[in-house]
Amino acid sequence: MITKYCTKCGSKWLVSNPNASECPKCDGALRGETNGDKIRSMTDEELAKWLCNNMDCPICPGDSFCEVCGGLSNGLVKWLKQEAT
Repeated sequence: MITKYCTKCGSKWLVSNPNASECPKCDGALRGETNGDKIRSMTDEELAKWLCNNMDCPICPGDSFCEVCGGLSNGLVKWLKQEAT
């Protein structure tokens, strides 16, 4: 199963046929999942882990405790869950 999105109504569909091209709801065109779609669907914990694993932080010592993220991305999870300012 793969995730596809309708370009017309925005519906999200799990489809077994990777060639599916028409939305069952509105007959709009289906497109594959984008990097943005994948990021928006992540939980706070998944996003924090992804950021820690994929971003270069000049402060973070790598595998050991980090003052910025609190180690194991816990600080980032806490920050992601805070109300936006």
